[in-house]
Amino acid sequence: MKKRDRRKKKRLPGILILLVLTEIIVLVFAGYTAARYVLQKKEMTVAEASEFYFTSDLLRETTGDVPVYYIDPQNARFQIMLYNSADSQRVTSAEIAYTVKVTNGAADKTEGTIKGGIAGSSPITVIPAKDAEGTVEVTVTTTKPYAMTLSAAFTLALGNQYSIEDAEGNIAAVLTMNCTDDSKTVKLSLPEGVIPDNTNDRVEKEGEDYRFQSSGHEVYSIVLLKKDSGMNLSKSFIPFADEINIGNGS
Repeated sequence: MKKRDRRKKKRLPGILILLVLTEIIVLVFAGYTAARYVLQKKEMTVAEASEFYFTSDLLRETTGDVPVYYIDPQNARFQIMLYNSADSQRVTSAEIAYTVKVTNGAADKTEGTIKGGIAGSSPITVIPAKDAEGTVEVTVTTTKPYAMTLSAAFTLALGNQYSIEDAEGNIAAVLTMNCTDDSKTVKLSLPEGVIPDNTNDRVEKEGEDYRFQSSGHEVYSIVLLKKDSGMNLSKSFIPFADEINIGNGS
């Protein structure tokens, strides 16, 4: 009996070693699984962030000077549109929540949401302060799913003007028109290889050119799609009457 006990005692170290090795293998596998989960989670977060789109017809995301528009001082109010997409193909899947801040004026809302999964929009009506002089500043900041700030300044002054926001490498430019007169049709002459986004129902083809129907006393924007991304259509505060000829810069 004593001999058998000694044999059992001799086997114990081997069993302990096996248990320790098993525990190490389990810990290593668990660590690998956890690391893989964290990596996958990180990759998913990066992918989701890259699919976040929050745009506006007038407001812009910028680290420098904000865009400036001219608004008829007789206007009691003007409208800004917010979108959860960059175009019909690039749409934010999650709901977007945002806040609105206006300096030297007010807005019809201080916060809002845009549902995700399908291209949507949300209007903001801005009311300049009574007898306001100078500039009305509008800032919209998203609170979920990601943080982004869009802003612009609106100067109360007369005069039809247009600007084009663009850069080499962009596949699209944004034409912004400040129409301070009454309802009218504006002729648009575009360079070869440039066409307006067909989702804008105010624009119609007319021969070799296009026509834009203005309701008067508003700020409008049109996305211009470029065949040649190396083309730069940038222009700032160009006056116009009833025609915009981008081809020759008038």
